[in-house]
Amino acid sequence: MTYLGFDDNQKPIVTDSDGIQYFAYPFEKRVQLYQEHPEIERKLFGMPFKEFIDWILEKRGDNDHMKKYCSEIEKILKNTI
Repeated sequence: MTYLGFDDNQKPIVTDSDGIQYFAYPFEKRVQLYQEHPEIERKLFGMPFKEFIDWILEKRGDNDHMKKYCSEIEKILKNTI
């Protein structure tokens, strides 16, 4: 299960859970890993980066939280990729 949220500084984070453990990381770090080591990024997360972005952006219309989240990740992507 994946949760999309914000840290205390309102930066997007991703929290993955397998039902037992939680793993949270800043969205910007995943972008950085994708840029520097795309082969490792894919093996680590199991979903190609571009599919992951599309999956997130599909949720834009779900609620105000996701509108804000999508807006923030688009800003990050525009500035880094």
